[in-house]
Parts: sequence; C-alpha cells; structure tokens
Amino acid sequence: MNRRSLNKYTMYRAVWHFAGAPEQQEAREAIEAFGEAFAAFAKLTPRIRSASVEARGHASKGTTEAKLALRLDLADEVDRISGALVTYADVTENAALAAAAHVTHSMITRGPELTAVTRATNLLDLARKHAGDGTLAGYGLTLEVLGRFAKLINAFSKELGQPRSVIIQGKLARASLSTLFAAADKHLHQMDRLAPILSESHPAFVSAYRIHRRIFHQAATRRRGRHGKAIASAVESSVESTPSAAASAPQRFSDASGVRVREWETEPTEMACVY
Repeated sequence: MNRRSLNKYTMYRAVWHFAGAPEQQEAREAIEAFGEAFAAFAKLTPRIRSASVEARGHASKGTTEAKLALRLDLADEVDRISGALVTYADVTENAALAAAAHVTHSMITRGPELTAVTRATNLLDLARKHAGDGTLAGYGLTLEVLGRFAKLINAFSKELGQPRSVIIQGKLARASLSTLFAAADKHLHQMDRLAPILSESHPAFVSAYRIHRRIFHQAATRRRGRHGKAIASAVESSVESTPSAAASAPQRFSDASGVRVREWETEPTEMACVY
C-alpha cells in the first residue's frame, strides 16, 4: 500500500473494530440495511489486509549490508573448499576434478548473484561426492565443514529476490487491492447515507461511528527551506472521508510555515490498529 491507501485502511480497521464489537450489535442492526452493509464491509477488511501482505511479498530485497556480508563469507568459504579440492585433485592426478573444482573468490563476489549460488552449489556437490569415503578429511573437508558450507549457501539464497511465481502473485494482489478498496468504500457510503436515520434511535453510536470514520493524516515536514531557513513542523490535519466527489479530489492545505501540502503526501498518525 502507498501512504494514502494505508491511511484509508487504518480507518477501515477502526470502523470494523468499533461497529463490530458485541456491545454495538443492537445499534448497528437497528436498521436492517445498515447491518447488511456493515456485514459486507466487515468481510472485505481482512481480505484487504491479506492482499496487502501478498503484494509486498514480491519485492526483491536489493543490495543490503546483510546480503553483501553473506556473499563475502560465501566467497571466503568457496576459496578454502576449492583450494582443498584442487590440491586433492593434483595429488591424485585427477585433472577433471581439478578443472571442475577451480572456483575463485572473484567468481563468487562478481557477476549475477544467482550465478554465484549456482557455482557454490556445484562445488558443494562435488566435494560431497568425493568426501563420502573420508579421503578428504586429511585436506580439511569433513562432513561438518561441508554442512556449514551448505547452511551458508542457503542463507545467501534467502537474501535473493523471490521467484517469478511470487512476483506474479504479488502483482495480482496489488491489482485486486483497488477492487477491494472500491467495494469497501461502496458499503461504507451506504452506511454513511443511513447514519442520519440511525441517529434518531442511537445518537451515541452514530456520533462514535463518524469519529472512527475519519481518516487521520499528518502533514509532511521539511527541515530546511530553499535558502537554508528552518521551516516549522507541519500541523496535524484530520480529513473526513465522504462519498462526495469533493472528498475524493486532491485536498490542499497549508502547514504552519505556509507550505502547501497535498492530502496524499502525508504520513498516518494512527498505526496501532494495523497488524
């Protein structure tokens, strides 16, 4: 989700928790149409959460310090194991093994990450093949050493980008989010139109519903102006979500410094109900 969608989803959760509480059952079902609209809305809120999680799951983790450290550790281990295997191959005059086991440090640290994993895995398979009878123990290649090497390969592999199938699933989930948001808004707008009627019999419920129905924003801040002058922190703003076209249009306001900020350029102030 982007920041604007997250602000809206936070409002969804607030309405869902408030109106769905057992003590509010009598009020929300006082008007049948209101109760039906809320029931439909309540089914959509957890689906939006699930789709959001799936949409985030596609992203590659990029170049991180953890990944770089693991790659360097992997290259060091490859260097040691390759050296031991090549030495064993020279002693046993096994030219084919010497050629296959020749994997240098730079062959792991440079080039595509997936290629580095493939080379390390091939070296591991080669070492395991010749370590079965214990002849490589004298060269420092015990089963315990190879086991640590395998764990290092797995740890580095987990830091790579997700498979194509997960990427596709994430894109589909992001596409479904707009549909789910539109459906949730439709039911909320139905509840909004019925709220004035419900207020006659349950004014406290409707008053609290309208408070939970608000989308809370916090304006973005800037530390320095164009000419190096300090700019005051932006003020907090509360914008109520309504089914009218005006509410869906870009809202503009000025912060304490006079800087104009769009509604969707703000950070959420309430995150406690997003989990």
